Amino acid sequence: MCLRCVWNCTVICLTLTSSAQPNLISQSRAKDVIRPLVVFLLLNFLLLSLWTGLSPLIWTREVSSVDRFDRTISSVGYCTSEWYLPFVILLVVLNLSVLSYAMYQAYHARSISLEFSESEYITKALASCMLVCFIGVPVMVIVTDQPKAYFFVLAR
Repeated sequence: MCLRCVWNCTVICLTLTSSAQPNLISQSRAKDVIRPLVVFLLLNFLLLSLWTGLSPLIWTREVSSVDRFDRTISSVGYCTSEWYLPFVILLVVLNLSVLSYAMYQAYHARSISLEFSESEYITKALASCMLVCFIGVPVMVIVTDQPKAYFFVLAR
């Protein structure tokens, strides 16, 4: 949601600079900003709903160690889905494409006059999102086999 707010701010800045006459500032309308937001929200909602309907999460518990009498000493439980990978890939592609498009728009909004310029702050917010995507996801993959660390990373 934060990414979409940053993206909408960039749309407003680009609308201000893309008027036909260079000295005239065009006015951004609410529907110019809300339409892309609603489209991306509906696409995410659709993908998540399809994932829930077609391949719901199922709680699975696996025994991780037993004693010499074959009694369970410890076990690990987690939610899993049979066909999770296509949905995860589609969600990642959708949200990374929104992030890339927002970066593209922030790049074009860099030449706005100082009184309307928010491009620096938009770029910093988008860089934070990119940092989470490209550092946070590999960390989650690395700690998958360690339940306490995985829970800690996932909860943050």
